[in-house]
Amino acid sequence: MEIISRYSSLQILQLKRLFQKLMAASVNSLSSSVSVEQAEVLMQSMVEVLRHGTDLPLTQIDADQYETVYQAGFSRIAMTVQTVRSVYEQLQDSLPPIRSLSMMVSLNSFEQSWKYYMPERNAMEYPCVVDYQLACSVDASLNGADYALCYLKGMRLENRFLRRFETSKMTSLLNVYCRGWQSLPINLYEPVAVNALGRAAAGVSAFDLKVTKSNLQKITQTVSDLTEQEVCNDLIHAADVLQEELHLDQDEHKYLKQICIPLAARIHSVRDFGSLNHIFLTF
Repeated sequence: MEIISRYSSLQILQLKRLFQKLMAASVNSLSSSVSVEQAEVLMQSMVEVLRHGTDLPLTQIDADQYETVYQAGFSRIAMTVQTVRSVYEQLQDSLPPIRSLSMMVSLNSFEQSWKYYMPERNAMEYPCVVDYQLACSVDASLNGADYALCYLKGMRLENRFLRRFETSKMTSLLNVYCRGWQSLPINLYEPVAVNALGRAAAGVSAFDLKVTKSNLQKITQTVSDLTEQEVCNDLIHAADVLQEELHLDQDEHKYLKQICIPLAARIHSVRDFGSLNHIFLTF
């Protein structure tokens, strides 16, 4: 919350009244007193909901509008939660042909989660498990339902990509990438996307996924004298090629391009000290 000295005495009074209402409602629902820790979470949740109700800093809101802004923020969060439910249901209806335990545990933890999320008590924490890490991390500034929605949208984009390839080829690739991947919390999209980018960079179809020795030689020759930014530009061009070949939509294409930056750094750092065969895999 903004520094308290930036608020007028009337604003502080109205915020205090709003907090007292929320505190009373919490006591009634819990049928018990509220601890100091619970009160702190309740205060943070109030501020979080208020921020969802306006694009202005809270210090610029008229004191008599705080409760209206709170209700607007609560409604906006409720809409986000409904979108979380919709994306979750889409994911369950379109699972990729390869799955890991951590993927399914994380995804299944969202089942009925919208029934247990109570932003009036704790807007910052959404009741879910996110052990399965995405290739592109969720913005660390997000929390609550916003974080949950961004996470599920990322998983949806990754799973759409995986559904474009043959199960046997992805399984063979992942067995080389990490033995026992089915039970480990590793991302499945990244190794598939990296090899697809490698084949596109070598000028061959991505669908086979296997980066052959000749493919690897061509990639190595291409990047041998390039700067890290030039390597990244080549990978982004490969992502453009994949957009055409795999019929990726704009969001899938944008997501794929995001992994080009760290991938370019990996390629640039190892090319002078060893082979790229630990990045682009054959099987």
